[in-house]
Formats: sequence, structure tokens, C-alpha cells
Amino acid sequence: MNAESVFLDTNVLIYAYSDDDTIKQYKARSVLFAHSCIISTQVLTEFSNIAFKKLHLPASEINSTISVLSGLCSVHVVDKITIQKAVDIKARYEYSFYDSLMIASAIECKCSFLYSEDMADGHVINSLMIRNIF
Repeated sequence: MNAESVFLDTNVLIYAYSDDDTIKQYKARSVLFAHSCIISTQVLTEFSNIAFKKLHLPASEINSTISVLSGLCSVHVVDKITIQKAVDIKARYEYSFYDSLMIASAIECKCSFLYSEDMADGHVINSLMIRNIF
């Protein structure tokens, strides 16, 4: 994983697979295919949960989508070290714990950018910049 990689928040993937907002869907899909993207096991579990609850996708389609996403993106496995880093990030920057876990994963992967709709656009933590692509 290199400095040219971008880390994707779950909301980017949800927009890529949802028909509710075609402009956001286009932007999310553009990112997926134009960059070296990284997601984490956390992102895959959050995506699966939302796909069941809000997108009402059947299990077979969710499993298929997980396979597609895992082929398009590198998948970072969240471990004890990542969780401990997330605790420190939450304490210092006051993001939610789960946002802090995503930030910690992106930093571990040496990403330049974390694309998210929910976090502070332009905020820099270490060498990671949070960007709202929407």
C-alpha cells in the first residue's frame, strides 16, 4: 500500500450501490474505478449490515458484492493494534470510535486520503487528509 492509495468510508460504498442519489452514485463509482482503493474488514461489515437493513439486498447479492469489492480494493484486517490506535485517535480528535477505527486503518495503510461524507473535510491527521468527495 502506498501514498497514492485512498481509503474509503462505508458511505462511499453505499452510494456506489444505491440508486437513491445518482450524482453521489456516479462520484462514488468514479472513485472506486479511478484510484487504488483500500477498505477494511470494518467497512465490509458495516456495508453488509446496511445492505441488509436499508438496501434490502439478499444475502447472495451481498456476498457477491463483498467479492467484487474485495477484488477492486485491498482489504485491511482490523486487529488489536488498529483498535488501540483508534482509541488514541478518538481521545485526541473526538471522532466517534468507529470513525477513529477507520482513520487508524487508513493511517496504517499509509493512505494519503480518506474519502468520507461524515468526517471533517480537509482535516489532516498524521499525513492522512479526510476528503468529502460529495
